[in-house]
Amino acid sequence: MQHTVSAAVTHMQGQQLANVAYGAAGVWKSVGVWKSVNIRKFLGEMFAAISKEAKWRLDEFNAQDLANTAWAFAMVNLPDEKLVRGLARAAKRRGSEVDAE
Repeated sequence: MQHTVSAAVTHMQGQQLANVAYGAAGVWKSVGVWKSVNIRKFLGEMFAAISKEAKWRLDEFNAQDLANTAWAFAMVNLPDEKLVRGLARAAKRRGSEVDAE
């Protein structure tokens, strides 16, 4: 299953990655994935694939995408220091855009 998730994620653009992460985090939070090993494993693999791809596509993310991605990873408690640093650098570069929103 991991190969399928990784393959699908590589075809996504920045906004799509952010939207999928945000939606999956909502499912993670509301459904209580800790109750299902299979769902937890699938979502964990999906977040790992999103993280890997997002690091290469941060220049495609707008301010909302950056915020949604940061929220999603925080919500599922899957810290990725390199991704967080990349999100922070991208947000800093977009300072005026972030302030406007």
